[in-house]
Amino acid sequence: MGGYIKRVLGLQVNMRIENPHLHRIQEIYYKGAHIDDDKTYKISFVTIQGIPKKI
Repeated sequence: MGGYIKRVLGLQVNMRIENPHLHRIQEIYYKGAHIDDDKTYKISFVTIQGIPKKI
């Protein structure tokens, strides 16, 4: 496998890549605890890859 994947700190996603679309994510943890569906979490996201264009 290859490709670029965004990396996160404190987030763990257990998934089954072979499952159909919308059925791949099994569990999501934040800082070791299951996320709360009723809670709002603040996140940030870098949209530019940190790889030089020549590569």
